[in-house]
Parts: sequence; C-alpha cells; structure tokens
Amino acid sequence: MTNNLKKETGVFCEVFQSQSQNILFYPIPIHPSLASSICFSLSSETLQEKLTQMDKHLHTNLEDTNAIQTKILILENLNRFNDALTNCNILLKINASDIWALRKSADLLLKLNDYEGALEKLNTILTINPDDQYALFKKNKAKTSNTHPNLG
Repeated sequence: MTNNLKKETGVFCEVFQSQSQNILFYPIPIHPSLASSICFSLSSETLQEKLTQMDKHLHTNLEDTNAIQTKILILENLNRFNDALTNCNILLKINASDIWALRKSADLLLKLNDYEGALEKLNTILTINPDDQYALFKKNKAKTSNTHPNLG
C-alpha cells in the first residue's frame, strides 16, 4: 500500500491506494505542525500508533480542534465508534455549533444504530443552518424509510 499526503485548498488529504488499486480520497483536517507525521495506512497497527501520537499531542493541547478531528477519524477507522463519539462531544463542548462535529456525531450514531440520537444531531444542524444539504439529505432518507433507516 502506498500513502501520499498532499495539500489541496488548505486541507490535508490522504490518498490510500490499496493492493486492489482502489483509491480512497479522505479529507483530514490536521494541524500543520503535525502534517508530516499524520500519514495513515490501512493497517490497524499504524492507526493505533497515530492515535497514540494524537493522544500525546492532545495531552498538552487540550483544545486543538484539528487534532481532535484527526483523532475522531482515526478512532472511526479503527471501528471505535463510541470513543470517536466521545471526542465529538469534546468538540461540541468547545463549540456547540461545530457543524463538522455535529455531522460526524450523526454518522457515528447511525453506525451505533442510535437513529433517534442521529436525528437529534441532524435537527441541531438544521437549527443552525436550515439549508444544510447534508442534514436535509439524511433526514429525507429517514422520511422515506418504513422503519428507522440506515441513513449512512
């Protein structure tokens, strides 16, 4: 597997190329001073190592929102959805109107099959921005389903 870290329009992005040649383009907001050390691979061992680095950084930089976002993405990729959600809540304590954290919380709640919690986050987004296309799309999917939908 190869990893390339490149900068596009102010956001660092990971490009993963798997052995099957599938490419995933994953935007990752990270603190510029950490950019060179945040190179994800698809192995859980490497992700765990990067998580340890994020934890060390956050130990002395508690409110570094870019680092918290990166940590959330690492936890999500490790399928540690509850831990990722806990960190989303940290972001929301820093800024209750953080749309990124609200969207990520909704996604994580869906992965945990907490549809009511996800809808609550989507409604919060729509309170902040009634035209938010992400929240409208997810809510529309909910309305067209017979039961609690998998909105993801």
